[in-house]
Amino acid sequence: MDFLSVLIVTALLTYICQPAIKQFPAVLYLAAACLVALFLAAPYASFPGFLERALFFLIHKGTLALSLFCVVMFIGVLPHGASLRHRLAAIRAELSICACILVAGHMGLYLVSYLSRIGVHPVGPLVLTSLAIAIVLLVIVVALGITSIDSVKQRMGARAWSRLHKLAYVFFGLVFVHLALMLVPSAMAGSQESAVKMAAYAIIFGSYAALRLRLAVSEKKPESTSSYAKA
Repeated sequence: MDFLSVLIVTALLTYICQPAIKQFPAVLYLAAACLVALFLAAPYASFPGFLERALFFLIHKGTLALSLFCVVMFIGVLPHGASLRHRLAAIRAELSICACILVAGHMGLYLVSYLSRIGVHPVGPLVLTSLAIAIVLLVIVVALGITSIDSVKQRMGARAWSRLHKLAYVFFGLVFVHLALMLVPSAMAGSQESAVKMAAYAIIFGSYAALRLRLAVSEKKPESTSSYAKA
């Protein structure tokens, strides 16, 4: 599956380039913005075929943004004492901002396309549901992206920031629902490709949910033990 290949490459590059990303995050944001700009300009320009295909796959389909979000997701469920978590958690905010820039381009194009159909062509309930979810996702991703900036985070305060960023769990859940709405009907109609993609996404998001739950339980254990000892 192509998405898994992009996810693996993204995770490896994230690990290898961690020092550079931490020191020069603006370069990462600029690269993401340039990719989005190229993608938006593609219909009006004569780009080489390989570039058009790459932009379609990475930006139009949201593959690169989703891969980055998956990396961000799994950083958060790594054991607290793990050296991998210590290394990657230092750039988690930078990766989130980059993913938000990329997904904003992906969502913006789709929203304009779908909104232009309403009132002109018949729109089924699945499309309307997917559109509603996409609008919610766009609002959440803008909020998460802006508040991931250090200066904004400091002004908000730790408690307010932490409460707002619990929306990340809602975001990840809605992303999975959005993917399911896109793929399940096709898979049920007999598309093996859609079925394989849906199975892969189910494994990825299911694994994240299981690891997040396990981490939450392990984080509560010391508190329970401490309370018992005090009693």
